[in-house]
Amino acid sequence: MPDVEHQDRAGSADDAQEVVIIGLVATPPDHPAEVLERLAAELSQLLTARVDRSVHWVVRTGWGAVAPRRDGGVEALLEDVARRREDEGWDVAVCLTDLPLSAERVPLVAHASARRRVGVVSLPALGVGQLRAARAAVPGLVEALVGGWSQTPGASPDERLGRMVEAVGSWPPGSGAGCGC
Repeated sequence: MPDVEHQDRAGSADDAQEVVIIGLVATPPDHPAEVLERLAAELSQLLTARVDRSVHWVVRTGWGAVAPRRDGGVEALLEDVARRREDEGWDVAVCLTDLPLSAERVPLVAHASARRRVGVVSLPALGVGQLRAARAAVPGLVEALVGGWSQTPGASPDERLGRMVEAVGSWPPGSGAGCGC
């Protein structure tokens, strides 16, 4: 599938102080791609409302170069997403996957690297309301990755990201899934 671009129609790039390009990828390109396409159509508006109205959010979607490696786990997937982000010139990249994520046998909703400006969201951890939960999780993840989430002075990007993913928690609330930071 070729990359598709979705933009916030509320304003033009000339009106915004900054343009931030968000790359959304799906792996494998089956069910995650369906969720991705529905989310991508509205993500720039969600980011405008939740994160920063002065930013022109550009959302690009696709897959192909990112595929899960059986031998490397989530860290290998994050590295592959980071390479794709760099190759495509995206500011931030988020991967939606139907692979279950875990750390020490604890299911994770998301795992991210602030240093690499990439994150992975596990759709199985979001439960039955995956699109609705992704609408909440992905903008928060993007917000943390671009550095605007935390009001905590002196917090490192990884600390801000960890708090954001903990705040997203699991979907539905109380299911026990945790942070992958």
